[in-house]
Amino acid sequence: MVETLLILPVFLTIVFTIMEMGYIAFWVIVLNHATFECARVGAMTAAGKTGSVSNPTGTMQALLSQHIKGASLSSSLIPTLQDPQSGVQNEDLEVTATYNVPLVFPLSSLILSNVHGQNVRQIQAVVDMPVEIPLPYSNN
Repeated sequence: MVETLLILPVFLTIVFTIMEMGYIAFWVIVLNHATFECARVGAMTAAGKTGSVSNPTGTMQALLSQHIKGASLSSSLIPTLQDPQSGVQNEDLEVTATYNVPLVFPLSSLILSNVHGQNVRQIQAVVDMPVEIPLPYSNN
């Protein structure tokens, strides 16, 4: 009985930590997929018909908020190579999404939390997507 009382808290802490790590891994997968989908939509809608490129952060944030409540998103346009055939400057859209995963179990929360004073694990996903720029039209 005494041995069980000494070992049981350690054993339960290990089991709950493994369960909490699985929960965090689930949210990492969900956040990566949602960030990829937001970047894909953003890359397709960033360029106008004239070839001008704007950052569609608002559209992507609204899309991410529909699927993951409380997630935040930031994005930036990164210039890449210029297309020698069309003379258009290509750009990549870099999208970064952040989400605070709430941790449930008390002792594993102390071990896995990376936000001081809170029982949450902050996770982040970063996706780079090339912006789809339409070729210029000519009326010949």
